[in-house]
Amino acid sequence: MIDPSPAPEAAGRARAARRIAAVLTLAVLLAVAPACVTRKMFIDSTPSGARVMLDDTVVGTTPYEAEFIGYGQYHLQVEAEGYEPWKGRIDLVQPWWQHLPFDVFTDLLWPGEIRDDHHFSFPLIARTPGGSTWDDAQAAYRRMRERLSNVDADEDE
Repeated sequence: MIDPSPAPEAAGRARAARRIAAVLTLAVLLAVAPACVTRKMFIDSTPSGARVMLDDTVVGTTPYEAEFIGYGQYHLQVEAEGYEPWKGRIDLVQPWWQHLPFDVFTDLLWPGEIRDDHHFSFPLIARTPGGSTWDDAQAAYRRMRERLSNVDADEDE
């Protein structure tokens, strides 16, 4: 009599094929699914319209908004005509949920959107008229004292 049940090897191959198909389907769904974490930086200045440079590259003007990929330090320069430029480093700190193994869940499996926004604001200081500095004022004071001492010397003669 012929046994109508499939051979054990065939049943094992069918199970393996179903598992492979499920894993491939999950991989494709994860690859085409939108990212769950949105990372943005916002840079603002007073006055607005200042030029923004990140790592020595002009990226736009304030108010500036952009998505970023990498956490860490960036060299930032914000400058507007008639104002002293702001130069320094900003630090985009990685939140705890963006470290392994949590980031696998938040980046790939979280059903909603997670926003990681970093805001920076810079009140720029207006330059003094004529671009004078403290050194310029001290030099003018020395010149005035020199002239006054020359006037006193002329009167003594």
